[in-house]
Amino acid sequence: MTGITTAIGITGNFENPGDPFQGVTGNFDGQGISLGVLQWNIGQGSLPPLVIEGGQAAGQQLHAELRPQIFGRTLQNSSIPDGLQIVRGWQSNNRLPASAASELRAYTGSPGMKAIQLKTIRATHNEHTTWQDGVVLAARTGQPTPERVLLVL
Repeated sequence: MTGITTAIGITGNFENPGDPFQGVTGNFDGQGISLGVLQWNIGQGSLPPLVIEGGQAAGQQLHAELRPQIFGRTLQNSSIPDGLQIVRGWQSNNRLPASAASELRAYTGSPGMKAIQLKTIRATHNEHTTWQDGVVLAARTGQPTPERVLLVL
């Protein structure tokens, strides 16, 4: 287990006990639905790229009623406001029905979607590591830019 997967297992368990990759929440925070270990969501636009990358093959366990909405107009061809309206329509009092939540947990916890979540986390980690290395190098050479200084603060 790498440091990243260890950190995911520890921190992900705070929001998603059990398998943190299977995290599913409704619209309690105004984001429509949030899925996965880092709660990728419709409202911030962070969920659609993961679902699109996974493709329909990853979502075969989804019920026929949810599948076209997830892979059709909700995520691939919709604006964020339209996607929010669609997924909010699935919910009562900002909560997903148990059957939909169960299907989405199975989807986000599938081997393909776990791999995509880890790939995305690693890419983000690498971007931040590269940025931090740049800040350290700039500081060592006496050339920190104002932008880098502000971001560190």
